[in-house]
Amino acid sequence: MLMKNIEEYNHIYIACGYTDMRKGIDGLAYIANEKFHINPFESNLFLFCGRRRKFFKALSWEGNGFSLYYRRFDGKGASLKWPMCREEIKDISVHQLKSLLEGFSIVPGQGFETIKSCDLY
Repeated sequence: MLMKNIEEYNHIYIACGYTDMRKGIDGLAYIANEKFHINPFESNLFLFCGRRRKFFKALSWEGNGFSLYYRRFDGKGASLKWPMCREEIKDISVHQLKSLLEGFSIVPGQGFETIKSCDLY
């Protein structure tokens, strides 16, 4: 079975900080289970990024085995806006994942200041 439709996963987890990208399926499943205490055999998608933020790996359990996907970004300035706070995992939305893949941060900006009074006349 190929990767499910992204909306079919219960959760999309992003491992903040960098992960040793030499790790394969077993090493990444171990991180999900032992470091983050999340069962890798559930219908979740786990995302891991290397130190240079040029590529990431996605791990998922597909019911009868694991799938491991690798995505590398090329070109001048191509770099993921990966959250780098270590020892943390975040549950992100499909929209946040799509933003990340388009080169945007998953953390929304501060936005505009609140207008306290407005003198229109």
